[in-house]
Amino acid sequence: MYDKVKHSFFAFHRTWSPCFGNSTDCQSFFKKVRVEKVLQEISKQTDLRFFYDEKLLNSLQPVSIQMDHGPIQQALSKVFKGQNLTYQILNNTIVISEKQRTDIEITGIVRSTESALAGVTVSVEGHTTLSTKTDANGQFKLRVPENAVLVFQYMGYTTERVQIGSQRTVNVTLKQATHSWMRWLLSATVRSEK
Repeated sequence: MYDKVKHSFFAFHRTWSPCFGNSTDCQSFFKKVRVEKVLQEISKQTDLRFFYDEKLLNSLQPVSIQMDHGPIQQALSKVFKGQNLTYQILNNTIVISEKQRTDIEITGIVRSTESALAGVTVSVEGHTTLSTKTDANGQFKLRVPENAVLVFQYMGYTTERVQIGSQRTVNVTLKQATHSWMRWLLSATVRSEK
């Protein structure tokens, strides 16, 4: 069901106040309370509702956090700090889900047709923060989510994409690019040296 929800990307600047109920006292500090309790209090003070699987919250340790008047994103960042959870705001609903796990370690070697390539960028397609470079021996090691697609990029070589299934070792041979601009550059370099 979650996959069918269309994602809305818009500036969301709602604020909330940590004054609960009709009380004149503001409770801005939660001490060792369940995450679900904090979410219920946020929901009471805003027109936002939460959507999540109860199993996600049942295993969490109680939290102690200070909440101040401010953007809802700031409050939620405090609630989920250190947890394996993330959220998305879709209209007036905050969808809570598990962070995508990056617990599969992939290793391998990247080569050209002649030798190992150092400095090749190895990244996970769609995840800008999951990347590494090959070492002097062309070797790499990267933790990736399940069913990831690895992208291998190196200047002067064609980009390769490899779907990770059950593989844990990925060895790739990159082919030299044959772009017309490269031929022109090589031709111009040879001519200038004469």
